[in-house]
Amino acid sequence: MTMKKYLLLLLTISFFISCSKDDDTSSELENSVQEENIPLVADFKFQSETISENDDLNIENLSKGAVTYQWDFGDNQIFTSEVPDFKYFAHGIYYVTLTVTNEKGEEDSVTKTIDVLCLFGGGNHGVDEAEI
Repeated sequence: MTMKKYLLLLLTISFFISCSKDDDTSSELENSVQEENIPLVADFKFQSETISENDDLNIENLSKGAVTYQWDFGDNQIFTSEVPDFKYFAHGIYYVTLTVTNEKGEEDSVTKTIDVLCLFGGGNHGVDEAEI
């Protein structure tokens, strides 16, 4: 093989390698830009909005763009896991608030209600003051 053909082959191979690296870099850049543009949304759902005392809450976290999570279960307990394992041990109506934060420090929150029924008696009943 002559020197000119060898150089031409080498240049051709270098051209294709450099083009493929540029494509990889641009797709990585596009992915990072897309990740930065994910809107921060706090959201979750319960498997059921009515449960009994001692039942698993069975939460599905539907949040987008979050890096930290704070769950307030309305009974003075706070959890910071993405999907907490939680049970109520007393009947009542509770307000569950999820607050999420993204990498920029922005926050979003959502509050939903869960009805926890009495394990014995099946209802959500309070104490009647006349009974005391």
